[in-house]
Amino acid sequence: MRIFSEKVLKITGGLGANNSLTNYYLIDESGNPSGLLQIDTGHSKELDVDGDGSIEGLAAHGNPMSAYIYRWNVDHAEVTYVNDALKADSVVLTDEGIYEAFNIGDKQSKRFRLTLEGLIPER
Repeated sequence: MRIFSEKVLKITGGLGANNSLTNYYLIDESGNPSGLLQIDTGHSKELDVDGDGSIEGLAAHGNPMSAYIYRWNVDHAEVTYVNDALKADSVVLTDEGIYEAFNIGDKQSKRFRLTLEGLIPER
């Protein structure tokens, strides 16, 4: 599979009913693995959510839902806790790549798209 424009081996194991641990490994020409990224913030998937051609790591878990984005920055991975960034109690990534942010007690969600500039409101 691919993440951060790299071909990697992904290994996922369970940590609980609604949480998992995922490790991504680079494999060199000799077959030796080296760790690239560990996601311990929920169920992971890979998707180019910002449209830059590089696949980000995404994770979500809980109720209310907590969402995370893992991006590559020069020589290391960085993580963003989407709930904090959107000041939301719960955040869900839709199949269309839109983040829906909810606050407990609100009747409607707010929708955001991730771009290279950051999370922007979706119309």
